[in-house]
Amino acid sequence: MIVKFYLPFVIIILLLYMIKRNKILFNEVFWLLFWWGLVVGSTVFSGIYYGYPIKNSVYIYIGISIFCFLSGRLFGMKVSLKPIIISDCEIKKLNVFTWAGVIGSLLFIFDYLRLNGIGSEKSTYEISIIGSVGMLLIPILLVVGLYRFGYRRAYKNKIDVISICLLGGYVLPGILNSGRESMVMLIIGVIAMNAYVNSIRGKDMITTYKELTRKGKTKLLVGIAGFIGIYNIFTMTLSRFTDNEINIFLYRNIVPGYIMEEANKLGNFKFIYYTALSYFGHQVAFLQSILNDYSGPYLFGMYELNIISRRLPDFLELDYKLGSTALNMLAGGRFKGDWQTVLGSLIVDFGKILTPAICAFLGYFVGKSRKYFERDQSITRAVLIAMFCLSMTSTVQMGPFYNTSIYGAYIWWFIIFRLKIGVRNK
Repeated sequence: MIVKFYLPFVIIILLLYMIKRNKILFNEVFWLLFWWGLVVGSTVFSGIYYGYPIKNSVYIYIGISIFCFLSGRLFGMKVSLKPIIISDCEIKKLNVFTWAGVIGSLLFIFDYLRLNGIGSEKSTYEISIIGSVGMLLIPILLVVGLYRFGYRRAYKNKIDVISICLLGGYVLPGILNSGRESMVMLIIGVIAMNAYVNSIRGKDMITTYKELTRKGKTKLLVGIAGFIGIYNIFTMTLSRFTDNEINIFLYRNIVPGYIMEEANKLGNFKFIYYTALSYFGHQVAFLQSILNDYSGPYLFGMYELNIISRRLPDFLELDYKLGSTALNMLAGGRFKGDWQTVLGSLIVDFGKILTPAICAFLGYFVGKSRKYFERDQSITRAVLIAMFCLSMTSTVQMGPFYNTSIYGAYIWWFIIFRLKIGVRNK
């Protein structure tokens, strides 16, 4: 049954790409609906019972929230804007930031290995002030890496090896902690940037033998990098979702017989099947429990912005751990991954009534940013849109503002390209 969902889902994606080509991959709405389509589809067609009854009201709530986001985005794209133009700067003018990001990644890796070691899965880890400083600097690598990648592709028609290395430095800290999400988001960011560059190049075909050879090398390099990324995700999934994990999943949840039959047909690769169902199937059930049973505490944005709330005085009662404790009690160990989606996180912060309004506000920000982008079509703003695209992956987990490595990149984009600290355009 679930295979009958995934196959049409893939076909629809391919048809959209055939119709819209590169534009569809450089569109944050596509990625938003892509991930939520997987989540809702996996829930509806799998028929797995996660210990909490799912009602139609949760699907209506999801639909309202997405509608509010898209409405806010549409309104943001229609408002009149002041003529602010951002021009692309030379790569060498970003060297100060580039080295800061590299040093930050090295500091975090050093501190992590010093305090936690390597080779074991950890849901939590220890870092000192050294690692904390490194964590604040790591998001620079995403901004600079995507910029270098887009800049070299647009102006030189080359894949910049340094940009690939910088982006690797961005995801390496997450890989150390057996995290795969950062790798997936990075791949989407690169796909989005590459799609944008292809769209602006149009039918600018390569004709000479020399350029054709260079293009072949470029494709080979991209293929190798993509293979390494996918292999990394595959091996980490295999190490984390073993036969024991499958047995726990089957014991904890009521899984229909046809799902197990479909999985057994895959042989040794059935763990991929169960992993997809486990991670993409439980969010709706978890969100349903939050909608029905969560009654506080409400943290007014401090649950998402946990890097701030964890340092606030205790008497304010705004520590994100208060929300996490309440959510863990609701989850009751039923949900693998405990992904309550960005809607669940926003409910913890603002309640279920205000959450759609917050979605509309976020949509307005995204729409206004895209309106600016459509005005100047710069690589600088293309980086921001690419980060919107990759951030949509996080909306089916816990929200893009929960992770410093994601929302920190937006802060650094603003510092680098809007405040222009250390960067001077001609």
